[in-house]
Amino acid sequence: MLEHEGRTTFRIDYAPLFRTALLLTGYFMVSLFVLAVAGKDGPSDPTLVGKDLWQRNNCVSCHALVGLGGHIGPDLTNAFSRRGEGYIRYVLNNGSQKMPAFRLSTAEQNALIAYLKAIDSTSIYPLKSYDGPVFGQSKTSPYKH
Repeated sequence: MLEHEGRTTFRIDYAPLFRTALLLTGYFMVSLFVLAVAGKDGPSDPTLVGKDLWQRNNCVSCHALVGLGGHIGPDLTNAFSRRGEGYIRYVLNNGSQKMPAFRLSTAEQNALIAYLKAIDSTSIYPLKSYDGPVFGQSKTSPYKH
């Protein structure tokens, strides 16, 4: 509030409004970029297509990734490095004891395998045991960890 020549005037701070408008504009532009890269028919990156297939086919109801998910089938976090692409493709086509065969196209199989390969390259499960001190605790601490 400012007083000038006996009149009280209000000064409006436009900075928060400007920051909000700038933020919304940036979000809108990023959204347009993502849509342009993904295309009208969805993502073109096989890993993203594989993730979409994983979700649409509800694979998580039987399989886990990094320990999270179903426990009817095996955890598939490191399936690519443990079993390889050929085995994964075989199980997708023919099924196994508890898993039905899925009728996926070659492109869909490639996408699902790309997704499992990406998970494999970024995660390890089960975690290796660690006998060191708890974070922030020295090895000579009197407290057991």
